[in-house]
Amino acid sequence: MSLSIFLYERSLTWTVPLSRAAQSQGWTTRSMSQFTVPEGDAPHLAVVNLGDAGDSAAELVGALQAKGTFVIGHAGHKEADLLESGNQAGCNQVVTNRTLKEKFTELVRAACPDSNSSIIE
Repeated sequence: MSLSIFLYERSLTWTVPLSRAAQSQGWTTRSMSQFTVPEGDAPHLAVVNLGDAGDSAAELVGALQAKGTFVIGHAGHKEADLLESGNQAGCNQVVTNRTLKEKFTELVRAACPDSNSSIIE
């Protein structure tokens, strides 16, 4: 299974390392600077920067989930309001930036168990 991941991020600080980590596992990524769901096939997983998504987070999360996408929202550990907004928006999982950075591969594996067969170790 070739796992597809959309990265809803506006900063290369996030997109580059997350893309590299995903590619090292054989997964494909697509950087999404516009916080909308494109027509066509949906990704297996989406990572949403809650600070970047702002007021459109709930609409984006709902549209992604309607297509069967697992959504991980993230924000800084001191941004309790943004972390809570991710929960309110209905993200499947909400994590701190540090957790996302340090445990990205594990988070993806847990969210998409079928992806484990394509992992390159």
